[in-house]
Amino acid sequence: RGNQGDPLLQWTDGRKTEQGGSWEGNENIIKRLSLRKNSSELYKALCAAPEDGAACTFPPVVTLDQDLSCNNVDNDPECQVDMLRTVQVISGIFYEYHRPPCTQLAFYNNPKQVEARNGREKMCANPDLPVATRMCCTPWGASVNQYVNYDGELVKYD
Repeated sequence: RGNQGDPLLQWTDGRKTEQGGSWEGNENIIKRLSLRKNSSELYKALCAAPEDGAACTFPPVVTLDQDLSCNNVDNDPECQVDMLRTVQVISGIFYEYHRPPCTQLAFYNNPKQVEARNGREKMCANPDLPVATRMCCTPWGASVNQYVNYDGELVKYD
């Protein structure tokens, strides 16, 4: 949790946003998901109000013990992503997801080859897990376009 939307691990290559790392007002630089107060199970979990109608407490660490449901799969942006690294709960309050270490199997069916951002490193990935992002580049490699809805979004291979 924090009041700055640029999480420690948003960019694994150490890069920061052009405006000093804050996501407030940087709609054209960083795309982020804002949770819906009235319909989001994740919002309720991160808010951690002691009772209905009470003010949110926003604890610094929240551990989810079960899967959360999506009420409107077709129209709710929160239900249309595989995994996000950061979400905005309200203005100035962001949470970053930290995947538990060593929770996936080392061997799996139908591995797919993926590339690191620099294009020089290749590795195998499990196509059933959200571990990479969609990207496309020009044939000569001059530009790269990221085809995801939000920065830091990870997707499954399909």
